[in-house]
Amino acid sequence: MKLKLLADNPHQVSLATLWWEFLPLSLSDVTMACGDPMVTTTLAHLPLPRENIAAVGIAKSLAIFFESPIIMILHASNALAPNKASRRALWRFTLLLGGGLSLLLTLLAMPFLFDALARPILGIPKDLGNTVRQVLLLMGGWAFAIAWRRYFQGLLIYQGLSHVIAKASMLRLGTLGLIMFAGFWLHVPGAILAGLALIIAVVVEAVVVTIFAYRSGATLSPPQTETQLPENLKEVWRFYLPLANSMMVVWGGRALLIGIIARAVDGAIAIASWSAAWGLVLVIANSTRMVQQIIIKYRGKTDDRLLFTFALMVGSICSLLLLLVAATPLVIR
Repeated sequence: MKLKLLADNPHQVSLATLWWEFLPLSLSDVTMACGDPMVTTTLAHLPLPRENIAAVGIAKSLAIFFESPIIMILHASNALAPNKASRRALWRFTLLLGGGLSLLLTLLAMPFLFDALARPILGIPKDLGNTVRQVLLLMGGWAFAIAWRRYFQGLLIYQGLSHVIAKASMLRLGTLGLIMFAGFWLHVPGAILAGLALIIAVVVEAVVVTIFAYRSGATLSPPQTETQLPENLKEVWRFYLPLANSMMVVWGGRALLIGIIARAVDGAIAIASWSAAWGLVLVIANSTRMVQQIIIKYRGKTDDRLLFTFALMVGSICSLLLLLVAATPLVIR
């Protein structure tokens, strides 16, 4: 299926065009972030809420740290989509990196490694250790599922099918909510329920995005052209390494912060409070992440000043919204 993009004509690209394509993408990230408050709310109404929220918060931070090297697969897929050889090399790279990171995360959940590495570094309280390990085992395939999903999301973005990504994210949130509701009704232990719901929901989204990509024709290889894009695993690695490093620094800092918070006087309460607050902040912060995809796609197809204006508008609106949330007093009647 051959798709003709509006962006092919730079004179037709306007601020409205950018917003029209950005909003579904932003919705997909916001929908994803809404899962954390949903999980926290459910755990708060199950037995041992403080311990379960803290354990899930620690496990999720570790899972996202192992996910961080493949977060930029989405950007790479969008950028390398125009070249057939680049797509093929990136796909192999995605499978290797995602599979390797999932294997490492699963190994970390093994008692001998968890006790030797995770506890001393993060200062995880002993009463939370076993629960954190159980959640990590359930989420072992997290990095692989995320890498798979983000590769196909990049192809869909390149073809201008951002609305499809939003639909898949809504399905992910719906799956998460359904599993949490069923587990709540069946009295499944909170942390185990959260781990199952998170991994099943992301796998469902990855499968749906893949189906959409094949049905829409986004996976059809473009004609081979002479470009400066990387076309083999070695070149893709050199291209991708700086992107991976940037995300590892960001999310590695979050994992280390958990280690600092865990050493507070009441570590479990501190971790639970931080996890709940951070989940709410991410709902708004994630609204800005897809700005990068719009810039990658339209850079060179429209004026840079228009792209900068668009980015400034998105950032200002989201910052104002976060400020309003922080400045609004919590009133309990």
